[in-house]
Amino acid sequence: VDNRDALQQKLNEKDLPTAVHYPIPVDQQPAIPVDEPPLPNAKAVSEKVMSLPMHPYLDEATQKDIVKKVVEAMS
Repeated sequence: VDNRDALQQKLNEKDLPTAVHYPIPVDQQPAIPVDEPPLPNAKAVSEKVMSLPMHPYLDEATQKDIVKKVVEAMS
């Protein structure tokens, strides 16, 4: 998502937690050899990806609340 940090802040204000699980692209991880080719798509995605609350037991009302808060925050 564009402007991820701003969106995360808005969602946090709505008591909707978010997370960034992969902030460092795979080709920039310390375990990856330096001579590996760059992965520009991985960098682009790492700057935009964010996780919303999810698990197999989210009831429909909670799912709708999450969607509503995301739509409101993006408007």
